[in-house]
Amino acid sequence: MNFASIALLSLSLSGTIGVAADPVAGDDRKPHCDSRFAASGPANIALCTAELNAPGLSDNIRAMLLNIRGNNYDFTRQYDLAIADYSEVIRLKPSFLGYAYANRGLEKCRKGQCAGALIDYNEAIRIDPDNTYALYGRGVARVRSGDTAGGHADIDKVNAEDNGDTAKLYVQIDMTP
Repeated sequence: MNFASIALLSLSLSGTIGVAADPVAGDDRKPHCDSRFAASGPANIALCTAELNAPGLSDNIRAMLLNIRGNNYDFTRQYDLAIADYSEVIRLKPSFLGYAYANRGLEKCRKGQCAGALIDYNEAIRIDPDNTYALYGRGVARVRSGDTAGGHADIDKVNAEDNGDTAKLYVQIDMTP
């Protein structure tokens, strides 16, 4: 997998665009760890962890940092730590909540727990029915859990909507049906 595909998937699955996070109204902090550099893995995990230890972070900034760190844990194959970060993001309930559920579902499926991942994917889709990453991920999880027809229906729907762009990302991260 190349750096560009890792960075793009990290951006896509974290629901961020451009810089990791812009300050929210009343919060003048801006994270230094950044989802665009997921390939740095351990270095970005250290940066995010240091920022998470800063006092006075808003829940939105804390959620963004956890989501980015979770992406880096994924890159370094520390799936349980990624799941823990995404679970905390879900507890904080930021605006990108659907992506946190999709990210956690991805990690569960990576661990071979695809049937359990379906709960997270379904919640991500309930929150945002247009979340093609969640729908495609659910398709992969369904196929891997034995629901071949349902899984391929999800995957085919996404492929029809985005000309296979999401499928390419999932192939690059080795998450295929």
